[in-house]
Amino acid sequence: MITRPLPTTSILVVDDDEDNCCLVRRAFGQAYPGLEVVTVGNGEEALLYLNDAVSLPALLITDLNMPRVNGVGLLTRLRQCVAFQDLPALVLTTSDDKGDTQRCFRAGANAFLTKPTSTNDLEKLIRSIVCVWLPGLK
Repeated sequence: MITRPLPTTSILVVDDDEDNCCLVRRAFGQAYPGLEVVTVGNGEEALLYLNDAVSLPALLITDLNMPRVNGVGLLTRLRQCVAFQDLPALVLTTSDDKGDTQRCFRAGANAFLTKPTSTNDLEKLIRSIVCVWLPGLK
């Protein structure tokens, strides 16, 4: 039996679009093959995951527009809980609306990023995210 070592770093991706989750997972996998990427479909699922997690992910990346609990709702709830206040939370969305940007920062986002239109650009963005938010990851 082969046992898999526990990951030293994981990322939580919150997005209701499975295709987007797959693209982000693939981009992280190509850039950083050893990184564990966990995906959930909305903010409510993210909060359940985080409450049950043995250890927190190193980074949370959330979409803005989702059913049940959207990105702003998720950020607001995260920042209200002492255990999650220091968790870096990035919004990755198709929106480029300044009002959305301001709402996300007021709710506690650490960054507001627009989703690239190509997989090549997405991989570049993922590498930049890792350089800034996970500098120890090679």
